[in-house]
Amino acid sequence: MQSFFSLVLKNFLLINIALLLPVLIFGMIFSLLKSKCNQYIRGTIGYFGTLIFGIIGVPIHELSHLIMCLIFRHKVTEVSLFRPIKGRYDNTLGYVKHTYNTRSIYQKVGCFFIGIAPMLFGSLIIVYIIHISFPSLINNMRIFPSLDSIKIGSLASTVFYNSTTILKTIIAPSRFNNIYYWISMYLLVTVALHMTISRADFDNALSGFALLQAIIILSSLIIVIVSPFASVMISSIESISSMLFLILFIASIIFLLVFMIASIIYRFTH
Repeated sequence: MQSFFSLVLKNFLLINIALLLPVLIFGMIFSLLKSKCNQYIRGTIGYFGTLIFGIIGVPIHELSHLIMCLIFRHKVTEVSLFRPIKGRYDNTLGYVKHTYNTRSIYQKVGCFFIGIAPMLFGSLIIVYIIHISFPSLINNMRIFPSLDSIKIGSLASTVFYNSTTILKTIIAPSRFNNIYYWISMYLLVTVALHMTISRADFDNALSGFALLQAIIILSSLIIVIVSPFASVMISSIESISSMLFLILFIASIIFLLVFMIASIIYRFTH
């Protein structure tokens, strides 16, 4: 029989791996792809390209910060959703400035969620656009296996199947003559390009990370103490994790597609 502390540690690792690790992994992927995408877009059509793909994506990015600030009761001191003229010179197309009570646990933890907000909101918006424009896609995808049943073979099979399903659905020549298809693709691109977190966002998220870990430890203790409900709680965490991974996976495929197209166009024009 496992000891009390080993169960707490197991649940602590499970919550981190299930809920925070996907955000970390995909966040790194998005950041790496974005820097190259911006380079290709600017190198091909200049600052005008930055504006074309930022006029919707940047306000969504900043609104996600703003919404999380309000949810976690931070004091918003200044907001600029889109600044195309000044942004040309300081490379800041938008910002949300805020302060908070450092003695408030709730507001301190909020720093983490405010920092990663663009990635979470961006992924949800991408899924919503896909649901409207390609309604059968999500239903045709496979849910990623839970942590307790994950195997390399089944995971690789799910990744391959979901990737090909997304690409076959989105890049379908039969859709190319539909104006709504191109509007949807434009929205997907502009949201994807600006769902990454900046260095300032990362630093902001990091400031609340330690306290968040303390709360996860407390949650792990509660799960062990209320053992009759432990299996239900663990099952809920794994279900949320599978859905989170699926949403971020869809966003990453869209982002990778944008990266490949931008790379091809850049190489053909240079």
